[in-house]
Amino acid sequence: MKKLAFVAVFLLLAATSVQGQYQHLTITADSLASALAPLCEYLEEHAGLEDTVVTVAQVLASSSGRDNQEKVRNFIKQAYTDWGVTHVLLAADHDQIPCRLIWVEINTQWRDWIPTELYFAALDGNWDADMDGQYGEPEDSVDFMPDVYLGRVALATPGEMARFVEHFLTYSEDSTAAYLEDVLLAGFDFSATYRGELCCEIYDSLYLPQTMRAYKVYDSHSPHNHEDSVKTLLDQGMHVWVQYDHCDYNVMGCGYTNHRYLLWVSELDDMRNGTNYSIMLAAGCYPSAFDSSFCMSETLLTLAEGGCVATCANSRVGFGTDPDPYRGGSVFYVEKCLEWFWTRGNRSSMEGVTSAHGQAAALAASDVVWRWCHFEFLLSGEPAMPVWVPEGSGVAEERTKAQVQRTSQTIVKGVLVLQKRRMKDDGGARLVDAAGRVVMELRPGQNDVRGIAPGVYFVRGEGPSSRVVIAD
Repeated sequence: MKKLAFVAVFLLLAATSVQGQYQHLTITADSLASALAPLCEYLEEHAGLEDTVVTVAQVLASSSGRDNQEKVRNFIKQAYTDWGVTHVLLAADHDQIPCRLIWVEINTQWRDWIPTELYFAALDGNWDADMDGQYGEPEDSVDFMPDVYLGRVALATPGEMARFVEHFLTYSEDSTAAYLEDVLLAGFDFSATYRGELCCEIYDSLYLPQTMRAYKVYDSHSPHNHEDSVKTLLDQGMHVWVQYDHCDYNVMGCGYTNHRYLLWVSELDDMRNGTNYSIMLAAGCYPSAFDSSFCMSETLLTLAEGGCVATCANSRVGFGTDPDPYRGGSVFYVEKCLEWFWTRGNRSSMEGVTSAHGQAAALAASDVVWRWCHFEFLLSGEPAMPVWVPEGSGVAEERTKAQVQRTSQTIVKGVLVLQKRRMKDDGGARLVDAAGRVVMELRPGQNDVRGIAPGVYFVRGEGPSSRVVIAD
Protein backbone atom coordinates (compact mmCIF):
# COMPACT_ATOMS: atom_id res chain seq x y z
CA MET A 1 0.00 0.00 0.00
CA LYS A 2 2.84 2.41 0.81
CA LYS A 3 4.46 1.81 -2.57
CA LEU A 4 1.18 2.38 -4.40
CA ALA A 5 0.55 5.55 -2.43
CA PHE A 6 4.03 6.79 -3.29
CA VAL A 7 3.58 6.11 -6.99
CA ALA A 8 0.33 8.04 -7.09
CA VAL A 9 1.86 11.04 -5.31
CA PHE A 10 4.97 10.95 -7.45
CA LEU A 11 3.08 10.80 -10.71
CA LEU A 12 0.96 13.73 -9.58
CA LEU A 13 4.12 15.73 -8.86
CA ALA A 14 5.53 14.86 -12.27
CA ALA A 15 2.35 15.90 -13.99
CA THR A 16 2.09 19.25 -12.23
CA SER A 17 5.76 20.17 -11.80
CA VAL A 18 6.97 23.65 -12.71
CA GLN A 19 9.60 24.12 -15.40
CA GLY A 20 12.96 24.76 -13.77
CA GLN A 21 11.96 23.32 -10.39
CA TYR A 22 15.19 21.28 -10.23
CA GLN A 23 18.43 21.63 -12.15
CA HIS A 24 20.24 18.64 -10.62
CA LEU A 25 18.93 15.10 -10.32
CA THR A 26 20.65 12.51 -8.13
CA ILE A 27 19.58 8.89 -8.60
CA THR A 28 20.97 6.53 -5.99
CA ALA A 29 20.27 3.41 -3.94
CA ASP A 30 18.35 3.67 -0.67
CA SER A 31 21.42 2.66 1.32
CA LEU A 32 23.59 5.41 -0.22
CA ALA A 33 21.30 8.43 0.04
CA SER A 34 22.46 9.62 3.46
CA ALA A 35 26.13 9.44 2.47
CA LEU A 36 25.38 11.68 -0.54
CA ALA A 37 23.54 14.36 1.43
CA PRO A 38 26.59 16.63 2.00
CA LEU A 39 27.38 16.62 -1.73
CA CYS A 40 23.82 17.59 -2.62
CA GLU A 41 23.90 20.38 -0.04
CA TYR A 42 27.10 21.72 -1.59
CA LEU A 43 25.52 21.81 -5.05
CA GLU A 44 22.60 23.86 -3.76
CA GLU A 45 24.66 26.24 -1.64
CA HIS A 46 27.69 26.79 -3.89
CA ALA A 47 26.83 25.66 -7.42
CA GLY A 48 23.36 27.23 -7.48
CA LEU A 49 21.71 23.98 -8.56
CA GLU A 50 18.48 22.88 -6.90
CA ASP A 51 18.88 19.14 -6.37
CA THR A 52 16.40 16.36 -5.86
CA VAL A 53 17.43 12.89 -4.70
CA VAL A 54 15.41 9.95 -6.00
CA THR A 55 16.14 6.33 -5.16
CA VAL A 56 16.37 3.59 -7.76
CA ALA A 57 13.37 1.88 -6.21
CA GLN A 58 11.30 5.05 -6.65
CA VAL A 59 12.44 5.44 -10.26
CA LEU A 60 11.58 1.86 -11.20
CA ALA A 61 8.20 2.06 -9.45
CA SER A 62 7.13 5.24 -11.20
CA SER A 63 8.60 4.98 -14.70
CA SER A 64 7.71 2.80 -17.69
CA GLY A 65 10.07 0.91 -19.96
CA ARG A 66 10.99 -2.47 -21.40
CA ASP A 67 13.73 -3.00 -18.81
CA ASN A 68 15.25 -1.17 -15.86
CA GLN A 69 17.73 0.74 -18.02
CA GLU A 70 14.90 2.18 -20.11
CA LYS A 71 12.91 3.03 -17.00
CA VAL A 72 15.83 5.02 -15.60
CA ARG A 73 16.33 6.78 -18.94
CA ASN A 74 12.63 7.59 -19.27
CA PHE A 75 12.66 9.02 -15.76
CA ILE A 76 15.59 11.29 -16.69
CA LYS A 77 13.75 12.33 -19.87
CA GLN A 78 10.71 13.29 -17.82
CA ALA A 79 12.86 15.20 -15.30
CA TYR A 80 14.57 17.01 -18.19
CA THR A 81 11.23 17.98 -19.74
CA ASP A 82 9.13 18.70 -16.65
CA TRP A 83 11.64 19.90 -14.07
CA GLY A 84 14.28 21.53 -16.27
CA VAL A 85 17.04 19.19 -15.09
CA THR A 86 20.45 20.00 -16.61
CA HIS A 87 22.77 17.79 -14.50
CA VAL A 88 22.38 14.12 -13.55
CA LEU A 89 24.44 12.05 -11.13
CA LEU A 90 23.99 8.27 -11.15
CA ALA A 91 25.35 7.47 -7.69
CA ALA A 92 25.40 3.68 -7.44
CA ASP A 93 27.16 0.69 -8.94
CA HIS A 94 25.90 -0.99 -12.10
CA ASP A 95 24.27 -3.74 -10.04
CA GLN A 96 22.02 -1.08 -8.48
CA ILE A 97 21.60 1.27 -11.45
CA PRO A 98 22.09 -1.03 -14.44
CA CYS A 99 24.16 0.28 -17.33
CA ARG A 100 23.16 0.00 -20.96
CA LEU A 101 25.37 -2.27 -23.05
CA ILE A 102 25.75 -1.08 -26.64
CA TRP A 103 26.84 -3.40 -29.44
CA VAL A 104 29.60 -2.02 -31.68
CA GLU A 105 31.34 -4.06 -34.38
CA ILE A 106 34.33 -2.46 -36.10
CA ASN A 107 35.45 -5.74 -37.72
CA THR A 108 35.63 -9.42 -36.81
CA GLN A 109 38.48 -8.72 -34.36
CA TRP A 110 37.08 -5.65 -32.64
CA ARG A 111 33.48 -6.04 -31.56
CA ASP A 112 32.06 -5.82 -28.08
CA TRP A 113 29.24 -4.84 -25.78
CA ILE A 114 30.22 -1.41 -24.49
CA PRO A 115 28.74 -0.02 -21.25
CA THR A 116 27.86 3.57 -22.05
CA GLU A 117 26.47 6.37 -19.91
CA LEU A 118 25.63 8.39 -23.01
CA TYR A 119 22.41 6.34 -23.19
CA PHE A 120 21.19 8.23 -20.09
CA ALA A 121 22.35 11.66 -21.34
CA ALA A 122 21.35 11.70 -25.04
CA LEU A 123 17.59 11.56 -24.70
CA ASP A 124 16.15 11.50 -28.23
CA GLY A 125 14.80 8.23 -29.63
CA ASN A 126 14.95 4.88 -27.82
CA TRP A 127 18.36 3.66 -29.16
CA ASP A 128 16.71 0.45 -30.46
CA ALA A 129 14.67 1.56 -33.44
CA ASP A 130 14.46 -1.94 -34.93
CA MET A 131 13.27 -3.33 -31.58
CA ASP A 132 15.60 -6.35 -31.66
CA GLY A 133 16.95 -5.81 -28.13
CA GLN A 134 20.46 -4.94 -29.36
CA TYR A 135 20.90 -1.25 -28.62
CA GLY A 136 23.11 1.23 -30.42
CA GLU A 137 23.38 -0.48 -33.80
CA PRO A 138 23.70 1.66 -36.96
CA GLU A 139 20.07 0.92 -37.83
CA ASP A 140 18.84 2.08 -34.39
CA SER A 141 18.85 5.85 -35.07
CA VAL A 142 21.09 6.46 -32.07
CA ASP A 143 21.26 9.93 -30.54
CA PHE A 144 24.92 10.94 -30.16
CA MET A 145 24.31 14.46 -28.80
CA PRO A 146 23.94 14.70 -24.99
CA ASP A 147 21.07 16.74 -23.57
CA VAL A 148 22.21 16.76 -19.93
CA TYR A 149 25.55 16.80 -18.12
CA LEU A 150 25.89 13.34 -16.62
CA GLY A 151 28.36 11.43 -14.47
CA ARG A 152 28.36 8.18 -12.55
CA VAL A 153 29.91 7.28 -9.21
CA ALA A 154 29.82 3.49 -9.47
CA LEU A 155 30.15 2.66 -5.78
CA ALA A 156 28.12 0.08 -3.86
CA THR A 157 28.51 0.68 -0.12
CA PRO A 158 27.83 3.65 2.19
CA GLY A 159 31.47 3.64 3.30
CA GLU A 160 32.76 3.92 -0.26
CA MET A 161 30.28 6.67 -1.10
CA ALA A 162 31.18 8.60 2.05
CA ARG A 163 34.88 8.56 1.09
CA PHE A 164 34.06 9.84 -2.39
CA VAL A 165 31.92 12.63 -0.93
CA GLU A 166 34.80 13.54 1.37
CA HIS A 167 37.10 13.78 -1.67
CA PHE A 168 34.53 15.92 -3.47
CA LEU A 169 33.98 18.37 -0.61
CA THR A 170 37.67 18.72 0.23
CA TYR A 171 38.49 19.54 -3.38
CA SER A 172 35.46 21.70 -4.19
CA GLU A 173 35.65 23.88 -1.07
CA ASP A 174 39.28 24.97 -1.51
CA SER A 175 40.27 26.78 -4.70
CA THR A 176 43.56 28.02 -3.23
CA ALA A 177 45.46 24.81 -2.39
CA ALA A 178 49.06 25.05 -3.56
CA TYR A 179 49.01 21.71 -5.39
CA LEU A 180 46.36 22.98 -7.83
CA GLU A 181 49.24 24.47 -9.84
CA ASP A 182 50.73 21.03 -10.52
CA VAL A 183 50.00 18.78 -13.51
CA LEU A 184 51.38 15.31 -14.24
CA LEU A 185 51.79 14.46 -17.93
CA ALA A 186 52.65 10.74 -18.06
CA GLY A 187 53.05 9.85 -21.74
CA PHE A 188 54.41 6.51 -22.90
CA ASP A 189 54.77 4.56 -26.13
CA PHE A 190 51.65 2.65 -27.13
CA SER A 191 53.77 1.26 -29.97
CA ALA A 192 56.95 2.06 -31.87
CA THR A 193 55.09 4.68 -33.91
CA TYR A 194 52.42 5.97 -31.51
CA ARG A 195 53.95 7.90 -28.61
CA GLY A 196 51.84 9.25 -25.79
CA GLU A 197 54.33 11.99 -25.00
CA LEU A 198 53.41 13.71 -28.26
CA CYS A 199 49.83 14.10 -27.03
CA CYS A 200 51.09 15.47 -23.72
CA GLU A 201 53.33 17.99 -25.47
CA ILE A 202 50.35 19.22 -27.48
CA TYR A 203 48.40 19.85 -24.27
CA ASP A 204 51.34 21.62 -22.67
CA SER A 205 51.74 23.83 -25.71
CA LEU A 206 48.10 24.64 -26.46
CA TYR A 207 46.17 24.60 -23.18
CA LEU A 208 48.23 24.56 -19.99
CA PRO A 209 47.59 27.86 -18.15
CA GLN A 210 50.57 30.00 -17.22
CA THR A 211 49.69 29.58 -13.56
CA MET A 212 50.20 25.80 -13.70
CA ARG A 213 53.40 23.77 -14.00
CA ALA A 214 53.80 20.44 -15.80
CA TYR A 215 55.76 17.50 -14.41
CA LYS A 216 56.55 15.08 -17.24
CA VAL A 217 57.32 11.37 -17.25
CA TYR A 218 58.05 10.10 -20.77
CA ASP A 219 59.64 7.04 -22.36
CA SER A 220 62.21 9.37 -23.88
CA HIS A 221 63.41 10.07 -20.33
CA SER A 222 64.93 6.58 -20.03
CA PRO A 223 66.70 4.97 -18.18
CA HIS A 224 64.46 6.09 -15.31
CA ASN A 225 61.95 3.75 -13.68
CA HIS A 226 58.79 5.44 -14.94
CA GLU A 227 56.47 3.61 -12.56
CA ASP A 228 58.40 4.91 -9.56
CA SER A 229 58.45 8.41 -11.06
CA VAL A 230 54.68 8.42 -11.58
CA LYS A 231 53.97 7.15 -8.05
CA THR A 232 56.39 9.64 -6.48
CA LEU A 233 54.79 12.58 -8.26
CA LEU A 234 51.26 11.43 -7.44
CA ASP A 235 52.18 11.18 -3.78
CA GLN A 236 53.40 14.78 -3.93
CA GLY A 237 49.93 15.82 -5.10
CA MET A 238 49.06 16.40 -8.74
CA HIS A 239 45.93 18.41 -9.56
CA VAL A 240 45.45 17.01 -13.07
CA TRP A 241 46.95 13.63 -13.98
CA VAL A 242 47.09 12.67 -17.68
CA GLN A 243 48.03 9.01 -18.25
CA TYR A 244 48.83 7.64 -21.72
CA ASP A 245 49.74 3.97 -21.93
CA HIS A 246 48.23 0.52 -22.20
CA CYS A 247 45.75 -0.11 -19.38
CA ASP A 248 43.23 -2.63 -18.14
CA TYR A 249 40.49 -2.53 -15.56
CA ASN A 250 43.03 -3.33 -12.81
CA VAL A 251 46.33 -1.88 -14.06
CA MET A 252 47.83 1.16 -15.82
CA GLY A 253 51.02 1.05 -17.84
CA CYS A 254 53.91 3.37 -17.03
CA GLY A 255 56.17 2.53 -19.96
CA TYR A 256 54.77 -0.93 -20.64
CA THR A 257 55.81 -1.33 -24.29
CA ASN A 258 59.50 -0.63 -23.72
CA HIS A 259 60.03 -1.54 -20.07
CA ARG A 260 57.00 -3.52 -18.81
CA TYR A 261 56.44 -1.01 -15.99
CA LEU A 262 52.94 -1.40 -14.53
CA LEU A 263 50.94 0.35 -11.81
CA TRP A 264 48.58 -2.28 -10.39
CA VAL A 265 45.33 -1.53 -8.61
CA SER A 266 46.75 -3.16 -5.47
CA GLU A 267 49.49 -0.50 -5.42
CA LEU A 268 46.94 2.32 -5.31
CA ASP A 269 46.41 1.57 -1.62
CA ASP A 270 49.91 2.97 -1.12
CA MET A 271 49.01 6.38 -2.56
CA ARG A 272 49.76 9.09 0.00
CA ASN A 273 48.71 12.34 -1.64
CA GLY A 274 46.46 13.03 1.34
CA THR A 275 43.81 15.63 0.56
CA ASN A 276 45.53 16.75 -2.65
CA TYR A 277 43.06 14.84 -4.80
CA SER A 278 43.70 14.45 -8.53
CA ILE A 279 41.53 14.58 -11.62
CA MET A 280 42.73 11.68 -13.77
CA LEU A 281 42.33 11.48 -17.57
CA ALA A 282 43.39 8.38 -19.49
CA ALA A 283 43.09 7.27 -23.12
CA GLY A 284 44.10 3.66 -22.47
CA CYS A 285 41.86 0.61 -22.35
CA TYR A 286 39.39 -0.31 -19.58
CA PRO A 287 40.32 1.90 -16.55
CA SER A 288 36.63 2.85 -16.19
CA ALA A 289 35.14 -0.61 -16.87
CA PHE A 290 32.62 -0.11 -14.07
CA ASP A 291 30.60 -3.13 -15.15
CA SER A 292 33.41 -5.36 -13.86
CA SER A 293 33.69 -6.24 -10.16
CA PHE A 294 35.99 -3.23 -9.68
CA CYS A 295 38.15 -0.94 -11.82
CA MET A 296 40.91 1.64 -11.50
CA SER A 297 38.50 4.60 -11.54
CA GLU A 298 36.32 3.24 -8.74
CA THR A 299 39.35 2.48 -6.59
CA LEU A 300 40.88 5.92 -7.08
CA LEU A 301 37.67 7.60 -5.88
CA THR A 302 37.63 5.70 -2.59
CA LEU A 303 41.22 5.62 -1.29
CA ALA A 304 41.60 6.54 2.35
CA GLU A 305 44.99 8.29 2.10
CA GLY A 306 44.69 10.01 -1.26
CA GLY A 307 43.51 9.18 -4.77
CA CYS A 308 41.24 11.11 -7.10
CA VAL A 309 38.14 13.27 -6.96
CA ALA A 310 37.12 12.43 -10.56
CA THR A 311 38.33 10.37 -13.50
CA CYS A 312 37.69 10.58 -17.25
CA ALA A 313 38.50 7.34 -19.04
CA ASN A 314 37.35 4.45 -21.21
CA SER A 315 35.14 1.51 -20.29
CA ARG A 316 36.55 -0.62 -23.11
CA VAL A 317 39.48 -0.67 -25.57
CA GLY A 318 40.74 2.75 -26.66
CA PHE A 319 41.43 3.57 -30.31
CA GLY A 320 43.24 6.17 -32.38
CA THR A 321 41.91 7.40 -35.71
CA ASP A 322 43.42 8.58 -38.99
CA PRO A 323 44.66 10.93 -40.25
CA ASP A 324 46.00 12.25 -36.92
CA PRO A 325 46.05 9.58 -34.20
CA TYR A 326 47.44 12.10 -31.73
CA ARG A 327 44.25 14.16 -31.81
CA GLY A 328 41.52 11.73 -32.87
CA GLY A 329 39.60 8.82 -31.40
CA SER A 330 40.04 8.22 -27.69
CA VAL A 331 42.63 10.98 -27.29
CA PHE A 332 40.19 13.54 -28.74
CA TYR A 333 38.00 13.30 -25.64
CA VAL A 334 40.96 13.78 -23.31
CA GLU A 335 42.13 16.82 -25.26
CA LYS A 336 38.68 18.42 -25.32
CA CYS A 337 38.26 17.87 -21.58
CA LEU A 338 41.59 19.60 -20.92
CA GLU A 339 40.67 22.42 -23.28
CA TRP A 340 37.44 22.93 -21.32
CA PHE A 341 39.22 22.68 -17.97
CA TRP A 342 42.02 25.11 -18.76
CA THR A 343 40.51 27.76 -21.02
CA ARG A 344 37.44 28.80 -19.03
CA GLY A 345 39.07 30.29 -15.94
CA ASN A 346 36.84 30.19 -12.86
CA ARG A 347 33.91 28.88 -14.93
CA SER A 348 35.54 25.51 -15.49
CA SER A 349 33.89 22.27 -14.38
CA MET A 350 33.59 18.57 -15.06
CA GLU A 351 30.95 19.50 -17.64
CA GLY A 352 33.89 19.31 -20.07
CA VAL A 353 33.29 15.58 -20.53
CA THR A 354 29.81 16.24 -21.93
CA SER A 355 31.22 19.08 -24.04
CA ALA A 356 33.70 16.63 -25.58
CA HIS A 357 30.84 14.28 -26.50
CA GLY A 358 28.94 17.15 -28.05
CA GLN A 359 31.90 18.14 -30.22
CA ALA A 360 32.40 14.56 -31.43
CA ALA A 361 28.73 13.71 -32.05
CA ALA A 362 28.84 14.19 -35.83
CA LEU A 363 32.03 12.11 -36.13
CA ALA A 364 30.50 9.28 -34.11
CA ALA A 365 27.43 9.29 -36.33
CA SER A 366 29.49 8.73 -39.48
CA ASP A 367 32.42 6.52 -38.42
CA VAL A 368 32.31 3.21 -36.54
CA VAL A 369 35.65 3.72 -34.72
CA TRP A 370 34.54 7.12 -33.48
CA ARG A 371 31.25 5.50 -32.52
CA TRP A 372 33.11 3.02 -30.30
CA CYS A 373 35.22 5.76 -28.68
CA HIS A 374 32.16 7.96 -28.21
CA PHE A 375 30.26 5.32 -26.25
CA GLU A 376 33.09 4.22 -23.97
CA PHE A 377 34.50 7.52 -22.66
CA LEU A 378 32.81 8.48 -19.40
CA LEU A 379 33.02 10.61 -16.29
CA SER A 380 33.40 8.93 -12.93
CA GLY A 381 32.40 11.81 -10.70
CA GLU A 382 29.99 14.71 -10.27
CA PRO A 383 29.39 16.65 -13.53
CA ALA A 384 28.80 19.96 -11.72
CA MET A 385 32.08 19.76 -9.77
CA PRO A 386 34.25 22.84 -10.31
CA VAL A 387 37.71 22.45 -11.82
CA TRP A 388 39.95 25.05 -10.24
CA VAL A 389 42.37 27.04 -12.36
CA PRO A 390 44.81 28.78 -10.00
CA GLU A 391 45.07 32.54 -10.10
CA GLY A 392 48.47 34.11 -10.70
CA SER A 393 51.02 33.31 -8.01
CA GLY A 394 54.55 34.62 -7.82
CA VAL A 395 56.16 31.21 -8.02
CA ALA A 396 54.17 30.00 -11.01
CA GLU A 397 54.49 33.28 -12.90
CA GLU A 398 58.25 33.43 -12.43
CA ARG A 399 58.61 29.87 -13.60
CA THR A 400 56.45 30.44 -16.65
CA LYS A 401 58.25 33.61 -17.70
CA ALA A 402 61.58 31.83 -17.45
CA GLN A 403 60.27 28.88 -19.40
CA VAL A 404 58.85 31.07 -22.16
CA GLN A 405 62.10 32.98 -22.38
CA ARG A 406 64.23 29.91 -22.99
CA THR A 407 61.92 27.67 -25.01
CA SER A 408 59.02 27.87 -27.42
CA GLN A 409 57.28 24.98 -29.14
CA THR A 410 56.64 24.19 -32.75
CA ILE A 411 54.65 21.17 -33.92
CA VAL A 412 55.86 20.00 -37.30
CA LYS A 413 54.87 17.31 -39.72
CA GLY A 414 57.49 16.55 -42.35
CA VAL A 415 59.13 19.98 -42.59
CA LEU A 416 60.81 22.10 -39.91
CA VAL A 417 61.13 25.75 -40.92
CA LEU A 418 64.00 27.58 -39.24
CA GLN A 419 64.33 31.33 -39.44
CA LYS A 420 67.71 32.96 -40.06
CA ARG A 421 67.57 34.97 -36.82
CA ARG A 422 67.47 31.76 -34.80
CA MET A 423 70.81 30.54 -36.20
CA LYS A 424 74.32 31.06 -34.90
CA ASP A 425 76.59 33.56 -36.59
CA ASP A 426 78.02 30.83 -38.80
CA GLY A 427 74.48 29.93 -39.93
CA GLY A 428 74.49 26.56 -38.19
CA ALA A 429 72.10 24.92 -35.75
CA ARG A 430 71.44 21.36 -34.60
CA LEU A 431 68.39 19.29 -33.78
CA VAL A 432 69.03 17.26 -30.61
CA ASP A 433 66.92 14.67 -28.80
CA ALA A 434 65.86 14.76 -25.15
CA ALA A 435 69.20 13.20 -24.13
CA GLY A 436 71.17 15.94 -25.90
CA ARG A 437 72.33 13.78 -28.81
CA VAL A 438 72.60 15.51 -32.20
CA VAL A 439 70.24 13.92 -34.70
CA MET A 440 70.42 16.44 -37.55
CA GLU A 441 72.30 19.53 -38.70
CA LEU A 442 69.88 22.33 -39.60
CA ARG A 443 70.01 25.20 -42.08
CA PRO A 444 67.87 28.32 -42.56
CA GLY A 445 64.57 27.71 -44.28
CA GLN A 446 62.95 24.30 -44.76
CA ASN A 447 64.47 21.17 -43.21
CA ASP A 448 63.11 17.75 -44.18
CA VAL A 449 62.55 15.79 -40.94
CA ARG A 450 60.45 12.96 -42.35
CA GLY A 451 63.28 10.49 -41.70
CA ILE A 452 63.40 11.28 -37.97
CA ALA A 453 61.42 9.20 -35.50
CA PRO A 454 58.43 10.96 -33.91
CA GLY A 455 59.28 12.51 -30.56
CA VAL A 456 60.34 15.58 -28.64
CA TYR A 457 63.48 17.39 -29.84
CA PHE A 458 65.25 20.72 -29.35
CA VAL A 459 66.87 23.18 -31.72
CA ARG A 460 70.28 24.18 -30.32
CA GLY A 461 72.03 27.36 -31.39
CA GLU A 462 73.36 30.51 -29.81
CA GLY A 463 69.92 31.94 -29.08
CA PRO A 464 67.09 30.50 -26.93
CA SER A 465 66.41 26.86 -27.75
CA SER A 466 63.10 25.79 -29.29
CA ARG A 467 61.30 22.62 -28.37
CA VAL A 468 60.03 20.74 -31.42
CA VAL A 469 57.49 17.93 -31.48
CA ILE A 470 57.77 15.79 -34.60
CA ALA A 471 54.63 13.82 -35.41
CA ASP A 472 54.02 11.12 -38.02
